[in-house]
Amino acid sequence: MNKLSKYFSLFKYSLSNPKNGLNLLNEARQSRHDNQPVQKHQIEPIFLEECLKKFFPSHEISREKLIQNTRKLETYFYNYFENLKDIEFPSKKKPYPINYSIRNDSCLFLYGLCRILKPDVIVETGVAYGLSSSYILKALQENGKGILYSIDGTFRPWESSDMIGNAIPSELRNQWKLVLGSSSEKLIEVLNSLEKISKDISIISEETFSEDLIKSLDQTYWLVDPLDGTKEFINKTGEFTVNIAMINNKKVVFGIVGAPITGKIWHGSIFEDVQSQNDSSDKLRIVMSKSHKSDKDKAFINYIESQNIGYEIIEKGSSLKLCSLADNEADIYPRFGPTSEWDIAAAHAVLNQKGGSVIKIGDYEELAYAKEDSILNPYFIAFRNDSIKSDFLPVLGDFFKKLV
Repeated sequence: MNKLSKYFSLFKYSLSNPKNGLNLLNEARQSRHDNQPVQKHQIEPIFLEECLKKFFPSHEISREKLIQNTRKLETYFYNYFENLKDIEFPSKKKPYPINYSIRNDSCLFLYGLCRILKPDVIVETGVAYGLSSSYILKALQENGKGILYSIDGTFRPWESSDMIGNAIPSELRNQWKLVLGSSSEKLIEVLNSLEKISKDISIISEETFSEDLIKSLDQTYWLVDPLDGTKEFINKTGEFTVNIAMINNKKVVFGIVGAPITGKIWHGSIFEDVQSQNDSSDKLRIVMSKSHKSDKDKAFINYIESQNIGYEIIEKGSSLKLCSLADNEADIYPRFGPTSEWDIAAAHAVLNQKGGSVIKIGDYEELAYAKEDSILNPYFIAFRNDSIKSDFLPVLGDFFKKLV
């Protein structure tokens, strides 16, 4: 749970640019291990309007309007940080580095997001000076409702809590509650203490799912699988994952996969440029389930052999199968057994961002979500890139016809 809470504390970074958020996490981990200060970091500007419009196409959003609405706040922070440079602090009240804040475009994104969603409750972990917190609070003030709970603690060399949220303007603090302590401990406490959490965006998981829920799904919802790979977990192979994905208009738009044992994180979203992997291998690398082999899997391998295709079988558990395609460790992943949406959505986003695809066996269309009749996925095959898909899909077509 400690690692998972740290990953969530970087959500505001990861949403705009997951790579930079993970770089920051790795830097912080290494710095604390070496007993050194956390390294400085920079967050790349996000494509503000493009991100918001993809989520909310019916809203008229312009960067200029967001800047206009927050211009006084931007000026306030400029003056705040300029004045901070001239202040001498005691060693135990050392301020955070001046660049220990997210870039202005990311703040504008948070402001715009909160103005559109008009949430009742927001919980964030990680505050520092309170730059991003202030933009959230500015939106809540204009919305006329909402509370921001911020969780943060002290760590060396910043041993005083005096600077946590120090930059938040006094006129924005009425809707702000600071919770001091470790996010891994305090996050659950805060969530449990809330009387009301906005349910505007549904959260679907195996633990909360019901058949009636399918008919009432919104266009946008979260898919969460807190333990994907139950058999691998029981057998202590280490090949289980935590999967979180967002679905919008039947497509996966954001996904993050975490492997608790190794600490590795995969992420993908429509906000990032596709990073295609067009290199090829000598053999067709087929990744298959470690714990769920079927007669159809065996028939598929027999068919591959009948076509004189050189191949190699790689066995993995959970969503690591799709992640292995994204990591260029495998080329295809055929699935002829039952899976649910929460099993693959997050890794689907990861693979898409790497130039891969997950297509239905039958019409060969990209796998869709929010199906009206079932939460189960049809048979599918995933390809590492379009080149492999073009080379092998025609060859595999005769076998797939027998399955439909």
